Amino acid sequence: HVPQRYCLKKKGVTIMYLNRLSAEQKNIFLDICIHAAHANNDFADEEKLYIRQYCEEMQLSKVRYETDSDLKELIPRLVKISTRAELKMITIELLGLLLSDHCYDDFEKKFMDYFSKETNLTSQEFQQMFDVLNELNKVYEKLNEIVSD
Repeated sequence: HVPQRYCLKKKGVTIMYLNRLSAEQKNIFLDICIHAAHANNDFADEEKLYIRQYCEEMQLSKVRYETDSDLKELIPRLVKISTRAELKMITIELLGLLLSDHCYDDFEKKFMDYFSKETNLTSQEFQQMFDVLNELNKVYEKLNEIVSD
C-alpha cells in the first residue's frame, strides 16, 4: 500500500512545504525530482504518484515525468534562490519521494549524498531527516494496518 502524502503540523497549523516555494523553485524542484526518480533506472509507480501529488500541491498545471535540464545546473540555481530552511524542506520532500517505493538503493543514496553536499547540508542534518521520515512511514504503515482490518 502506498503511503498517503503527509502534512506536518506546527502549533496547530498544517504546513505543506512545497506550496511555500516560489514558481522558479517549484519548477527546479520538479526537475530535480525527475532526476532523483530516474537515479536507479527504476521510475516506480509510487514515485510517479508522489510527483503527481507534488505537482498538485505546488499548483502546477502540467504533470511531467521527463526533463531536459542538467542536474549540475539545477542544484546551484536552487541554492542561489533558496534559504537554508527551504533547502531542508526540499530535501525532506526528495527523501519522501525516494522512500515512497520502500526501496532506497545505492544509486538513490548516491543521488541524495550529492544533493546534500551541493546544498551544504551536514551529514547529521540529513541523517535526522532520513530517520524521521522512516519513523513517519512506519507510523503510516501501522495506521494502514489498523484501518485495513
